[in-house]
Amino acid sequence: MRLHAVVAAASLGIGLFAVDPNVKIRNATVPTVVDALWRHLEPQGFVRGDITDKKATFSYDRGMVAQNIGGFLHIYMDINVRFKPTGSGLEVVATQELRGNTANHGSYDFRRPVRDRANLDKLQGLLELVRDELEATTPDSSTSP
Repeated sequence: MRLHAVVAAASLGIGLFAVDPNVKIRNATVPTVVDALWRHLEPQGFVRGDITDKKATFSYDRGMVAQNIGGFLHIYMDINVRFKPTGSGLEVVATQELRGNTANHGSYDFRRPVRDRANLDKLQGLLELVRDELEATTPDSSTSP
């Protein structure tokens, strides 16, 4: 990659190797993290999707969106969260994806990861807020007698 492309990407706030938003939460469990995320996402119109002990999906229906080339797409925004147990708690990694289809046939015409800096920063902020809330309410086992 040429240097001017690297400088241009950096000046636009576009990471060449963007890291997915992530946090490590002490003494956390998957259900407590899912519930904490839900408290913040439900008021914004998200619905719970598939939730397991390794991942959770929250979806927001953005409705029918007009396209530049004509026509409409039904757009959904998904927040996908992955969980990985650590020795002292849980590593939580989140990604955001747009998906859309031209008809209500169940499959999607496209899926695109959301990689712009503003959305990555918002998602990182959400994870940090959840971490801070959960760690404030959970006693630290390393300081217990």
